[in-house]
Amino acid sequence: MTDTLTTEQIRGFGVPVTGPVDGGLDEICAELGELETLKHQIEARQARLALEVDRLMRERAAAQGVPTQRQGKGVAELVARERRISPAHGRTVVALAKQLRGLPQTFDLFAAGDLSEHQALVVAREAAILEGPDRLAFDIRFAATAGVKEMGTRKIAHRAQAIALGLDEEAVVRRRDKAVADRHVTVQPTDRGDGMGWLKALLPIEQLAAIKDDLATAADTAVALGVDATRSQVMADTLVARLTGTGPVGLEQPAQPMTIDLVMTAEALLEHDHREPALLAGYGPIPNQLAKRLIETAVLDLQKVELRRLFTAPETGELVTMESKARLFPKALAQFIRLRDQLCRTPGCGATIAHIDHVEDWDSGGTTTVANGEGLCRQCNWAKQVIGHQHSHPPPLLTPSASTGPAIPRRPHLVIGYDADLELAA
Repeated sequence: MTDTLTTEQIRGFGVPVTGPVDGGLDEICAELGELETLKHQIEARQARLALEVDRLMRERAAAQGVPTQRQGKGVAELVARERRISPAHGRTVVALAKQLRGLPQTFDLFAAGDLSEHQALVVAREAAILEGPDRLAFDIRFAATAGVKEMGTRKIAHRAQAIALGLDEEAVVRRRDKAVADRHVTVQPTDRGDGMGWLKALLPIEQLAAIKDDLATAADTAVALGVDATRSQVMADTLVARLTGTGPVGLEQPAQPMTIDLVMTAEALLEHDHREPALLAGYGPIPNQLAKRLIETAVLDLQKVELRRLFTAPETGELVTMESKARLFPKALAQFIRLRDQLCRTPGCGATIAHIDHVEDWDSGGTTTVANGEGLCRQCNWAKQVIGHQHSHPPPLLTPSASTGPAIPRRPHLVIGYDADLELAA
């Protein structure tokens, strides 16, 4: 490799980085951002170097007469040693580098610093289930995503999942069905020596959504009634109470039916059109086949199924319409915005939406409309009052009636809300 950096050049990067921190707030924040970009570019460089390590070690092994199937032995371990990571993680980053060879445009985003190593891994995993032309189409479509640098890992994952679903839903469904067979529960103590531990359950996403919403509703009720604990503490206590039948007084009540929202096109539900994946509200895209299974199960179990018509603009796929004259967002309008935004709108954040707020403050003349509403997590909404609003991409759409251009043809979607009864008691 003629463009390999010398040891002296690489060490030269550390000279200004280890110097004193000077400058005003704007200069310091700008340096933070540039260093993050540089960090991602370094990770991409390491991926290219890992490919060269793999090539050179295979050539050496071949020259020594090592059988082809054994020529890659030791590559991941050598990369791991030089990067000071575990051998298991070394195998992951070497595999990622090889996957990115088949995703050249995504690799270019990585090399430009627009994706972190972990984000590139998330994208590559979604592309891995596709074959041949579909994988190339995935690469082109993902690379064309606007504002990917500001999307955050969870939103990037949702985008990659949606593209994969649009290209080969059957492959995604097969992966999903295989993954369901691996559901399990694990218990692991923390490494802090504080007598605490993690309870982890690998579950289908619709069950996870129902469990989380059930615990959150119980916690909100308990906190409103004056329980002397935080919301997170009450959620944990409620989980223990539901599983064991014991716990703090007031938390042993049986689980209540919860509503799960699905967003999908009318064509997907009624006409077997799989061009656009369904959305499990707050959790991301799922195969239309899975969405229809959930609806059919709900109907057969005599659960409540509610249909509401929403519309999207075909140019962007965003939900449009609905407005209010009040300062606070009415329940229906707030739910509409939650369904549209799915996750916190702050660039780089992918947390669950907790607050619906105005993009332009009400006091500054902002209106209570879909176009001026956004879903934010608690932390980002509070931080907005201190550091100001961060423009998110893509911006909220204007309603068709407010558009100065020609009317936007609206694409009908259905919101399917159904109750999910959870029996958690042993």
